[in-house]
Amino acid sequence: MKIALGAAVAALLLAPAAAGKGEAQPVPVCGFDRCVQSHHGFDLVGIQPASPLRYVTAPPFGPYYIVRFSMGWAPEQRVFYVPGVRLVRSGFNWTRIDLRLASRLGDETAGVRPYPPPVLTGVLVGSRQAGELAAYVHVFDRLPEAPVAPPDARGYALVLRSDAPSPWTNENTNGTYFPAVRTLHRPGEGIRAPASLARKIDHELGVVPPGAGSDGGPFPWGPIGAAVGAGLIATLVAALSFRRRKPARAS
Repeated sequence: MKIALGAAVAALLLAPAAAGKGEAQPVPVCGFDRCVQSHHGFDLVGIQPASPLRYVTAPPFGPYYIVRFSMGWAPEQRVFYVPGVRLVRSGFNWTRIDLRLASRLGDETAGVRPYPPPVLTGVLVGSRQAGELAAYVHVFDRLPEAPVAPPDARGYALVLRSDAPSPWTNENTNGTYFPAVRTLHRPGEGIRAPASLARKIDHELGVVPPGAGSDGGPFPWGPIGAAVGAGLIATLVAALSFRRRKPARAS
């Protein structure tokens, strides 16, 4: 909420200056190697009519730019732009911009290398640091939708870390995993966690969802019952055999 509120405040404060000049106030749009002053970057916070807000779900990892708003007396605010899918993240919300604005931004950033997709340096699962990080790259993949977790389901926050700021990591991560229903809530949607990711998170948390075995599949009651039954039969046979071989005591 702090980031969303901060971006909104910065936008409102910058808006009068832009309106007074008859055009948007130039703001820096930064990539991996440098920044450029953009006359259309201001539209990315939804102030200008060219970019009405249309909230959408988060995209998978991809190249991105950072639009920076600095007021001098306040912490720097960031808006993230993913050009490959024309999506912008401001605060906790993702929005899609129109083709015209995307084209203008493309012209302004033509000589600027975007930041590459983030490289994970850590993952916090609930209050635990995850071990292997490879599975968590897929947290924002396109995945099947799932019903919203029930109100009484326990959820664990997922926080992805990277050295560079990105719209998917650090303070911008807001995902919650519910092991009881293997549902992952992400910005704007709930999705069914893939089996490999669900098993990994369950392992990190030390939990086994109801009705699931350690491999993430249905609990193997049939094989276990058969093994137990076979063990009991073997024990009974051994006991009867021992009684037959036991010599009679002398009278």
